[in-house]
Amino acid sequence: MSATAQSVRGRGSGWISAGLCVLLGLAFLILPLGRGLERLSYDLPFAVRADVLVNEVVLVSLDDISHAKLNQPYRAAWDRKLHADLLRRLTRLAARAIVFDIAFTESSADTAADAQFVQSAKEHGLVILAAEVGTGRYYGGTEIVLRLPKSLLPNPDHWGITQFAETSDNTIREHDYGLHEMPSLAWRTATLLKLSVTEPPGSERHRRWLNYYGPGGSLKKISYSSFLEETETRLAELIRGRVVFVGSGAQAGFSGDRKDHFSNPYTRFGEPSSAGVEIHATMLANLMREDWLRRPSPWLELAGVVFSGLGLGLGLTRLRPLVAAGTSLIVGLIFFGVAVLLLSFWQIWFSWAVIALVQTPVALACVVLFAAQARATTPLAEVTREFPRSPSTLAIPDHELLHCVGVGGYGEVWLARAVTGVFRAVKFVRGQPGDRRFQREFEGLKKFEPISRAHAGLVDVLHAGRNDAGGYFYYVMELADDSSPDSGVRNAESDAPSPSRVPHSYHPRTLDGEVHRREHWTLDECVRCGIALADALDFLHGQGLVHRDIKPSNIVFIGGAPKLADIGLVTDAGEARTRMGTEGYLAPEGMGTVQADIFSLGRVLYAIATGLDWRRFPEWPSLDVTPADSRRWLRLHETICQACEQDPRRRYASAREMKDKLQMLN
Repeated sequence: MSATAQSVRGRGSGWISAGLCVLLGLAFLILPLGRGLERLSYDLPFAVRADVLVNEVVLVSLDDISHAKLNQPYRAAWDRKLHADLLRRLTRLAARAIVFDIAFTESSADTAADAQFVQSAKEHGLVILAAEVGTGRYYGGTEIVLRLPKSLLPNPDHWGITQFAETSDNTIREHDYGLHEMPSLAWRTATLLKLSVTEPPGSERHRRWLNYYGPGGSLKKISYSSFLEETETRLAELIRGRVVFVGSGAQAGFSGDRKDHFSNPYTRFGEPSSAGVEIHATMLANLMREDWLRRPSPWLELAGVVFSGLGLGLGLTRLRPLVAAGTSLIVGLIFFGVAVLLLSFWQIWFSWAVIALVQTPVALACVVLFAAQARATTPLAEVTREFPRSPSTLAIPDHELLHCVGVGGYGEVWLARAVTGVFRAVKFVRGQPGDRRFQREFEGLKKFEPISRAHAGLVDVLHAGRNDAGGYFYYVMELADDSSPDSGVRNAESDAPSPSRVPHSYHPRTLDGEVHRREHWTLDECVRCGIALADALDFLHGQGLVHRDIKPSNIVFIGGAPKLADIGLVTDAGEARTRMGTEGYLAPEGMGTVQADIFSLGRVLYAIATGLDWRRFPEWPSLDVTPADSRRWLRLHETICQACEQDPRRRYASAREMKDKLQMLN
């Protein structure tokens, strides 16, 4: 596969991931299947937000203690003389308004008590009573029947619907304004209080979301019996200027009848639920404080999901799976943190869970799948790789080809004996002049051959030739040391072997072989090898060239010294970056730059220093060394990590800078 094709495939993977993220994000945002995530987006930030102190409303609770102390029934109307006494006390204490979330029947046997209640309500001037819609089920039947305590109304419009719109999970999240011409208890009270939020025409049609101030029981409250027993001096600070809600755990019925406790955002985390009267009070407090929750417009949320899907899909696919997993976790936490901040300081909530819990995992899954696919198809990719040896009909002047000692990406390396008896390595690259791969290797040879003998850290290219008719070119190189000392192979400086002895056991000594043979190198060996290779790389870069395929198998030992070999991918620095190279040693941004070569060299040093697979980078093994050497190992680790930074700008600016850093460890 060509570099262009690989680049297109990489971009295509990102767009596939982005497309899936956008489509699934929109599906969960718009369709009913996303209702659970929508509710979670609303609920979860409350779990970490601090509770809010509210001074605008107070609850007077018809609790169990009040039932017992005042000897009042659970499933029948309370003595209205008690309510009249309550009203007179609240009037003297200057309550701003009084709201009864209690069901009253049309008449009672004690007409005098009814008269006292009505008179007390009129004396205060702003008493609002509860009304019901429906006659049977809690939320009413198909027929709308309004039940009003008309005989007890101090004014004909001082009433409000006490029921809430039904929800599937029994959690009240939106403000309820009631039905047509039948306002809710909270909205009616807000209107009678002449709050500014009620003045614009149609304001009751605006969507508002409840801003809960804490779990159930968080609002200020006092027991009904305690309120009647306590001195007014002590009650004044609690009541004066506040709206008082009177109610129990009973909705639209007598105290103790048909409990109306509802779930709230805190309930899913084990906190108490909220009584209906507390939800009415919270709605009114939101309107008084103008701190109800707002949600961005649907179009803005749609745009947010589209852009987040594109960003996650295109962004995460550029990262390795482990890095992408960590990034995904950070992205999820960031969105949750933003949701908490928006809720706490600006009273805004949005469906962040769609991004954090759908789009981010989808993008991460794509990263893992594409990485697995790339690993599975690596043998077909344009990287240096092994392939079966092909039949050879090769020949070069004045050299006897003995046997093939290796095959690589696009050629074969042979052991050859010159007419002088010296052993050499000869690489043959097969192809046709019009083959782009063939031509690229030849161009690399043309750039490398003139400078190869000018630095001790580069393998010497001694001769090159081309046979277009035979479909190959070749170049003769100095021979690497033998990994087996008994083969009889010598280099130019060794004594001539017996002509009758053919060294079939010869195998070149490479850094890759040394890594597999030894668990790890000593610190001094690592530093010396790193300095030698960094110096060679600095020389190569100084000639305006980059290697593009530095890895252990492309580093050979000649005379015991490491040298850069396999120059098929050598090219001018700054040429278009490609995704060629070898997995694990290939820089994230691709090849073709000085920083990409430095990344590869850093990974090579990691391999020899730790003996670990590149997938475990930057893991560092525990070593039994002296404290002084431990500090040196740590500095070597830091040097390697800087060379292998994901961001090229954070790596060493040059191979010389890296060499200088390594020399400081000597």
